[in-house]
Amino acid sequence: MGLVSTMVSCLQLYGFTEPERSLEEVIDSMSEYAQSQGLTPEILESILNDE
Repeated sequence: MGLVSTMVSCLQLYGFTEPERSLEEVIDSMSEYAQSQGLTPEILESILNDE
């Protein structure tokens, strides 16, 4: 499963698995995870632009 798919899956499950966490906290956690896996702003832009 790719990084973007993982992030989308996390957002889809957000309301069902951790209702005590705010959406901002979930997004921050996902951002930290993506960065720890080597995602850079340039790579993200490339993914989002379908390059």
